[in-house]
Amino acid sequence: MKAKIYLVLLGLLVTCLNTVAQTYSIEVTNGKAFKVRGASLVEVTRAEANEEIILVAVAPNPEFEEFYLWRPMSGNVIFADANKVNTSFTMPAENVSVGASYKIVNVTATSDYKDIMKYGSELKDPTFTVADGCNAQFSKWTYTYQKQSGENWNGYSGRTFDAGVYRLCALVRTDGDYYKLKHFSTVVINGTEWTDKTLFSQGPDYSQFVVYSPNITITDPFPRTEISTVTATSNIADIIGDDKECKRPDFTITTSEGAKPYISVAKWMKKTEADEWVNYDETTFTPGIYRMDIQMDLWSKTYKLATDWSLTMDGVNWETEPAHVIDETSSYGCAHSPEFMINKEVTAVSATSDIMDIIGYAKQKKTPKFTMSEGSLAYIPFSMTIWQKKNEDNTWENYEQTIFTDGTYRIRAQVRVDEEYYKLATDYTLTVDGQEWEHDKPTIKEDYSYSYGYSPEIVVSKPVSHPITVVNGKAYIWEGDEKVEVTEAKQGTYITVIADEPAPGMRFKEWIVECDKSASVIFKNHSTTSMYMPDAPVKITAAYREEGTLIHNVKLTGLYRPIIGEKPATEDISLGENVDLAAYWLVYSEEKGDYVFADADSPFESDKKYAVRIDARAVDGYDFAYDVKVFFNGKEVPEIDLENPAQTMFKANYEGTLTIAILADEMPEIQDIDDLTISGFTRPQPGQILANPDEISVSDENVEVKESFWLKFDETKEIWIDEFDDTKPVEEGQKYYMQINLKAVVGYTFASDLKIRIGEKTIPLLDIKNPPEEECSIAEIDGNMAYIMVMMEDMPTAGIDDVSADTFGHVDVYNLQGILVKRNISREDIKYLPTGIYIVAGKKILVK
Repeated sequence: MKAKIYLVLLGLLVTCLNTVAQTYSIEVTNGKAFKVRGASLVEVTRAEANEEIILVAVAPNPEFEEFYLWRPMSGNVIFADANKVNTSFTMPAENVSVGASYKIVNVTATSDYKDIMKYGSELKDPTFTVADGCNAQFSKWTYTYQKQSGENWNGYSGRTFDAGVYRLCALVRTDGDYYKLKHFSTVVINGTEWTDKTLFSQGPDYSQFVVYSPNITITDPFPRTEISTVTATSNIADIIGDDKECKRPDFTITTSEGAKPYISVAKWMKKTEADEWVNYDETTFTPGIYRMDIQMDLWSKTYKLATDWSLTMDGVNWETEPAHVIDETSSYGCAHSPEFMINKEVTAVSATSDIMDIIGYAKQKKTPKFTMSEGSLAYIPFSMTIWQKKNEDNTWENYEQTIFTDGTYRIRAQVRVDEEYYKLATDYTLTVDGQEWEHDKPTIKEDYSYSYGYSPEIVVSKPVSHPITVVNGKAYIWEGDEKVEVTEAKQGTYITVIADEPAPGMRFKEWIVECDKSASVIFKNHSTTSMYMPDAPVKITAAYREEGTLIHNVKLTGLYRPIIGEKPATEDISLGENVDLAAYWLVYSEEKGDYVFADADSPFESDKKYAVRIDARAVDGYDFAYDVKVFFNGKEVPEIDLENPAQTMFKANYEGTLTIAILADEMPEIQDIDDLTISGFTRPQPGQILANPDEISVSDENVEVKESFWLKFDETKEIWIDEFDDTKPVEEGQKYYMQINLKAVVGYTFASDLKIRIGEKTIPLLDIKNPPEEECSIAEIDGNMAYIMVMMEDMPTAGIDDVSADTFGHVDVYNLQGILVKRNISREDIKYLPTGIYIVAGKKILVK
């Protein structure tokens, strides 16, 4: 598929040249633009420079606004008279934007503020609905209730409205470029004009002022003695608890004034996971968070609950809501208790473990893992589990050694519950692998609980020896630095097994382990390996295979010195046929004092040292010779020398794996290609078929033509397209260019100042900061890729001089329709043919 990206690149770089008169856009807000054509006006959205443009504004809504003036939003626009609804201006040589603006003289709206401002009602923001067609608004962030105090007005912040004189303060505002409030516009709310206004201000894109409602007097409809404090007792503490019956508490209420309120509604509420409170209708309590909601009623012609009443229950303050007065005899208030948390006790914990698989004489100490029983709310953290060993005085201490010796051991493990509303019971039972463990008293926190459990004692004794049989090899143990051959060993003993050298033409394959109990070697395919002695006799056999075709020499290619700023890549690295490999870039770590794997997504940096590691294996049917040689960059890679840390490259051949390490200093640098000639072009000519783009060639053997294709300019869409019928003859005046994408082979890259020649012309390189102002041939360089656009004007024409003497002596000449024009004509005579394009010896030529 052809790369469409080059069409986008061309669109960014070139400007279509034409002879059509330049026009510019006209954008009009709240109006239309016209120009005179003959005896009439024609609406326009574009015009040429110096043309007279007539503007007609949208008629203002007479109920709310009046025309103000025309505003130039962009472009050098000078109005004949900006204050007239209909005006004109002379079109400048640029795109313009203008708009008609208006003054809002009347603001009409409805509001619910009077429904809110009533005795005992809670304070909340009112809503304003502006009449249709009015382009003002009331800012919802600036509503303020004010209460009169003597001669002053103060902001009111009580929870509810009490008796007094109030007013509402609101901000009237417009936003945008085209509508502004007239200085203190008329404001009518619910049919009543608000006349008290102040603080008018405006800017380029807003206008606003503050307006106050008429005064509202609020009176207490039922004046009585207020009860502000209520105290009570209950049996809530005796009721609430896990699995207890969920029932209504009993309440006893007292007040200092002697009134007799009572609790008419009492209901239990439970908090959901979304922190919402819902009615709890179950018969018993379950773990969770609860509260008690009540409604307190007071029937009296003498007393009523105060709006800001308070309730103290069992010595604890409850949260109250503002009281409500129903009529001259009744009032009520709602309240709810603090939260109650009910936890459920975990009474039994059960698990299985791998403790007995781990412990044993001379075995390596490991931390056991626990599998909790299904549905368990408790768990045993791996990090809080430790081995302990009994001392001679029967005390226990943490066992820090890496190998078990004879003695008495136990596991100390933390048992933990992190589930919300669940806690370990003080007398919970802990069972592991069917055995009950002891534990200490649980520690209970708000959102978790834990305790420590202790396994029964485990006695480890020094085991007896079992025979070990090695076929085609020997078994050893290490006593200090000395290797000692053995034929028997005790359970858990660390055994080293070494295979015999293979016979000529054979290679080591694998170890085969035979034992009545579980046993295996650590590295099955290594001729030298190790294992832990099982608690049973064991037989280990070294198996061999036939040697494959030997590889004596390999050549490392495709590896070059890092280029700063590029990301590590290994796909070009090769060791030739019959070798599979994995390659990794390494970077030197100052912290570790050694090379570590480099991040494949991090570009190379100039202040760091790099290397490559290669792990290779021969494919099936082949093997590396024991003395296989590796060649890189004209040198033989030496064997690894552990005594020589200054080695810059080395190899190691072990158990069929060939490992190679190369420091960046040993790698050759990627070579720059700085000069390139492209040939195979023929300029498109009217009546001629486009030349085959596959015939493009380059002068450097280290450069490949990845793709080349023609593009044609579509006059209708005003874009370049690459999908068209290229078998039709070229039309007069049609424009073409050829896209050529080149790739440098491995080890080469294009210089940033690459010279690309086509005939006598050098193609300029793209400077994205200074793109060309006209269509032209141009090239972009990106590492080992070059993307080249060659305009048809820069292509050579195929003339008579392009045909060498070796091409023909006397030949036949045909026109483009395949009709024979001249038979058996000489090279010299061709020059005297009429001007035109001909086909000679399979080539198109131009006779001028």
